[in-house]
Amino acid sequence: MGRSSDATIGPLSESLAVIAARAAMRRQQLGHLPPEQMRVVPGISDVPARVILRRSRRVQGLEAPESVLATGCSTKPLFKGAAEEDDPFALADYFLVDLPGSREDVGTLGHDVAYALSRQGDVEDAFYEGAAAYAMGLGSILGGGTPPSDKDWARKAIGMPSGTTGGANVLIGHPDTGWATHPELDAAAIDTANQWNTLTDTPDARDPLDYILFNGHGTATAGLMISGTSGQINGVAPNARIVPIRCAQSVVLILDA
Repeated sequence: MGRSSDATIGPLSESLAVIAARAAMRRQQLGHLPPEQMRVVPGISDVPARVILRRSRRVQGLEAPESVLATGCSTKPLFKGAAEEDDPFALADYFLVDLPGSREDVGTLGHDVAYALSRQGDVEDAFYEGAAAYAMGLGSILGGGTPPSDKDWARKAIGMPSGTTGGANVLIGHPDTGWATHPELDAAAIDTANQWNTLTDTPDARDPLDYILFNGHGTATAGLMISGTSGQINGVAPNARIVPIRCAQSVVLILDA
């Protein structure tokens, strides 16, 4: 059976109205604060609230779904420049929808809005771009640390039996901070012929390891995937090869930049 949007228009409009009211109230409250009390460092009240959606393949052209445009929310393509005709991965079907408020204003209503949008006939799926609270020790943020005592830690984390091998004839596309020489990374397991750096548009994804936070993240995660049994940790697919794609200096992305 096809999905009908009639039953979800009401809840969607109500949720957006509540969000807009919260945002207006917060702006009014901030307007009464003296300058010295205004926030200098961005907080959750400054972070835009957005929904990522994928429209139905039945929708033609490059426009956003009509049901989404009807909400009045600002909507833009997630992948700018995606072509309508030559688009094997359907990148033109993905859009970003700005909700009428910050993440503080939206709260859990963001998930309600995403669910209501996903019930529209011209929308395939939708997800609220929320941020979960996360904390870790300063030492691990600045880099370093000791190897885990359990070499099968990565395998157990995803429910893979210990002692098994995997990944033969598999290439793993790895968008991260790139790669660096490391004892846990066998040079033969890195596909340097196909590596790419989106920051410089060059075929060199090596990580210079010059960032203070989460230094070498791409190298660490690559090790979790392909490290062999002779290392300090057993990778989940030691027979696979990594295609490194350096797309960020660090995994610390401020305000979803």
